[in-house]
Amino acid sequence: MRIGAKPLFSFNEQALALFDEIKACNDITFSYRTLEEPFMLMKSRFCELIGLKKIVKREEHNRRSFTDPDEGIMIAKLIEQFEMGKPYTYFAFITYIMEEFHAYVGRAFIESFLRRHYDEVVERWCNSRESGRMEVNRQDCDRYHSDLVNYVAGKPTCAIIAIDEYCSQDWPDTKPQLMLVIIVSTNQQLHYKVKRNGNLHTVMPGITLYGDTLPPLVVTKRVTLDADVHATGLRFNVNAVIVRKPMGQVNSAIFRAWIIDVLIPYVDSLRPTMLGENEEAVLLMDNLKAHKKEETLQILADDRIRPVIIPPHSRHGFQVEDLLTFALLKQELRKVNANSDVRTQAHTISRLVEATEAVTTPSRNRSAFRRAAITSELIGGRYVARIDEAEYNARMAELFPGEFLEDKIKPPQFQDSMGVRPQNGVRSQNGFLQYFWNFSSRPIRTSKHQFQFNICMNKLDQNTRGYFCGIDQL
Repeated sequence: MRIGAKPLFSFNEQALALFDEIKACNDITFSYRTLEEPFMLMKSRFCELIGLKKIVKREEHNRRSFTDPDEGIMIAKLIEQFEMGKPYTYFAFITYIMEEFHAYVGRAFIESFLRRHYDEVVERWCNSRESGRMEVNRQDCDRYHSDLVNYVAGKPTCAIIAIDEYCSQDWPDTKPQLMLVIIVSTNQQLHYKVKRNGNLHTVMPGITLYGDTLPPLVVTKRVTLDADVHATGLRFNVNAVIVRKPMGQVNSAIFRAWIIDVLIPYVDSLRPTMLGENEEAVLLMDNLKAHKKEETLQILADDRIRPVIIPPHSRHGFQVEDLLTFALLKQELRKVNANSDVRTQAHTISRLVEATEAVTTPSRNRSAFRRAAITSELIGGRYVARIDEAEYNARMAELFPGEFLEDKIKPPQFQDSMGVRPQNGVRSQNGFLQYFWNFSSRPIRTSKHQFQFNICMNKLDQNTRGYFCGIDQL
């Protein structure tokens, strides 16, 4: 029921209008308690509504803190940050306004700002750049497999070198965050760069299929090295190569210097006894921009070192050190850090090198290569690399699980006791089902798509001769 000519849309408005009509009738005496049942409102709530009704609403809005040109500058800054891959959070945008315009604002202003410019700026949840690791291109994987067959297979194991960077830091923040982005942004663009917190140290170990380990490259964020670093007993350029970079990460100049000072001398030491003078060595690395500079590639080509780059976003499937070495490195770092709470520069670098040496033993280096489908075999009196196709298919199963299940695996074939005997089967007793497997390749070994096939062998039904096969997904 609605009272009056003015349309009323809320329950509270209708209750207040009905109360005004009852109050206008002079011959009706009532109390607020008697109105609880017809209005379906508690007395306290009804009194609260009447009190809000008596408040005089302001017709003039608050004066705006910023002009239209000022807010235009803010929008341009938000667009610039979004295009750089660093969109603002609420707190970061408030900080920018305070520093740029010397004005104190709060969250209420940001919400009002978004309402006024709803057609240009919105708030959306953004993930860190790490979440894009699963976007792997099948053509890149086929190209990588071709490079393995053409350039890695048959090469001496001592000349197959793999490198990768591992960043050690205190507490990086990689959780999804609510950020201010432009209205035309797509889901693929809703990413932000991870802010490096704490003291960042990067280590880049180099391992070979033969089992050797090159001196690891350690990059520290500090501009200077403390004298205590030398007191730890580390031999520079022997146990580790320590360099300083304000960002604490490997760039093209540092990587190029490591190639000249560490990689090339190691490859030259293999010639001519273990590696021919005109024979190429192979460097397995990811597609980091610092690795693919023209000057760097030219230096590698001049010394007959062929770079083999793994597909983008597939390091969890093909990167040698990412499959085993870094997992063990994290365990060792947790172990050594648990024994002491000292976080000085000398102790941090010493623990990082100590953990790297512990996980890059010859046997673990060879195991890491085996995880990446690269093994060794003895041919002509020397060990050469071989591509394990079964292991490579297992790696591809992790990257493309649906395609692998469809193309690579056939369902198990069964024969009852009255049918043809299988070629490769298990003969059961007492009339139980005979069964055998027929796989075109090895079973899947992947953390996300592991299947356990439980064959429930039941006695055959005399009428239907049926059987039951249970497949339990872990």
